[in-house]
Amino acid sequence: MKLTVILRNDSPMIHCGDSPSYRSVQVDLTPDQCAAIAPRKTESSGGTDEYEAISKVFIEPDTVARKNCT
Repeated sequence: MKLTVILRNDSPMIHCGDSPSYRSVQVDLTPDQCAAIAPRKTESSGGTDEYEAISKVFIEPDTVARKNCT
């Protein structure tokens, strides 16, 4: 499973009145990470399983990660 992050650069919009630019980064997740974020089954209705939906995702670097991510 891959985690895809879309990053937006607002500099063209701020400095030139152009549209922002975007880039996409994909990160391969380990089996443990896949299991940790896998939506859980919530209901079963008429033979169809229902699962949680991913609502929001935040990237929150800790102080150690900031020093190592440059």
